[in-house]
Amino acid sequence: KSQTPTLFTKELLDQIVQYVRLLTKTNGEKEMDVSLHAKVFKGLRLRVAMKDSKAEVNFLTSSSEVRGLFLAHRQELEKALSEKGIEVRQINVTMI
Repeated sequence: KSQTPTLFTKELLDQIVQYVRLLTKTNGEKEMDVSLHAKVFKGLRLRVAMKDSKAEVNFLTSSSEVRGLFLAHRQELEKALSEKGIEVRQINVTMI
């Protein structure tokens, strides 16, 4: 039986994540922008903005295969976030 790791080591995160940017806008809204290395979901970018305590999640990809995968599982993603206490306003999957 395989176990899911409960902690990401710095080494593992360095293999997955190319960069992370956090910002707080002047109106108090918070936004996180994460870019993954090309070998992970073909360089998918994830942008999460909190507006009125609800998450607006944007997946940005240049791969139609990755876009299809995230579109097909959008409801499961929303449910998983909800189970973690994150109320989702919307999830978008966009080609760049």
